[in-house]
Amino acid sequence: MRKKFTFFFIIIITSIIIPCINARAQSGNADITRKRNLQGFKLEINNLDVKRSKNLLSFKLEYNDAHVIRYRNMQGYELIKNDAHVIRYRNIQHFQLVPVEIDYQVDILNVFLTDQSGNPSSNFVRGDVVEVYFTVRNGGAFESIPIENGLVSVLVEDSAEIPMFLTYVYIDLPRDTSEELIFGYRVPLEGPIGVYTVRIMMFTNWPSQGGLGLAVQEATFSVS
Repeated sequence: MRKKFTFFFIIIITSIIIPCINARAQSGNADITRKRNLQGFKLEINNLDVKRSKNLLSFKLEYNDAHVIRYRNMQGYELIKNDAHVIRYRNIQHFQLVPVEIDYQVDILNVFLTDQSGNPSSNFVRGDVVEVYFTVRNGGAFESIPIENGLVSVLVEDSAEIPMFLTYVYIDLPRDTSEELIFGYRVPLEGPIGVYTVRIMMFTNWPSQGGLGLAVQEATFSVS
């Protein structure tokens, strides 16, 4: 009689426990099929078969602007050189990447004319000295090219655009620096009257030797 009672008691307990185990295994956002050793006693190697078909952690995966393919060491434990491989093919930080243009950034500034005494003037007579003041600047920072042996020339033309005077000087102009220059020109006693043009130019070298023109400015004065 006691053996029959024990047998029926075990059947009743088993019929209650097994549905509870199956209910817990199938709840939530994970599907697990377990087909061996449901009681969990004395687990040995290969004594438990589990199949997982959904995300057990139930994290919400959202789309963003970064795509990363990582196919080694997903847990990130004890990273060793070349132990993690990541392919990044879009801007993960969402910063706008703009290429930096490296170029000459030379300007000729503050051009003005004076007489021999330093008085600003634009009207002269034959025999007067015309002084030309100006500033050459290499603007910018790391994106500008430093100038070494840059050629600065001053050309004076008469009213008929005939060259009357040419002078030049070589200067070094590092990044974010400027230099003030002064040139003097004496109007010839037999020079024509009319409006003269002063053309200030900056080159990397003479154009006949492959130099590049970097900047140009003009000013005018009259001779009577």
